[in-house]
Amino acid sequence: MKGWQMYSKIQAMKEQGFSIRQVSRIIRVSRNTIKKYWDMEPERYAETYRAVNRMTALMSYETVVLKWLEAYPCMTAAQVRDWLEEKYQLDAAERTVRRFVASMRDRHGITRQSEPQREYEAVEELPKGYQLQLDFGEKSVRDAYSSRYIKLGVIIKIGLTPIRRQPN
Repeated sequence: MKGWQMYSKIQAMKEQGFSIRQVSRIIRVSRNTIKKYWDMEPERYAETYRAVNRMTALMSYETVVLKWLEAYPCMTAAQVRDWLEEKYQLDAAERTVRRFVASMRDRHGITRQSEPQREYEAVEELPKGYQLQLDFGEKSVRDAYSSRYIKLGVIIKIGLTPIRRQPN
């Protein structure tokens, strides 16, 4: 038993004169839980209940999020959270949005597709002098004057094929 039903039952039994221990035995909830709700006002319990069930706040945005996920199946929960925050000023915890998006994917059968990968293929072999391959990188070296490391950009020419100009 959870939620308002449990809280109401605890309060009703309290009014009838039951002790915390008796309520615990009858409802089969720990005494610590009973103590927690024993003197709690309904307004305070409502705040606590809302905080625990934050995912229900996201339910009003279900159609919007569903459109986003259908349009962009590779979209992450972090992106969904950012968009909700930007467009609707909704402040929800990351984990809550992650669970919400996961449950929506399960319910609507939307699988998370990876982003399109770049396709690589072999280049047709060209005659000598018409092909060149360059690789880019970075190298950290120690500066001779200050003994600090500096980062240098590096371009490496692979395939020592001389490049010849075509005669005009």
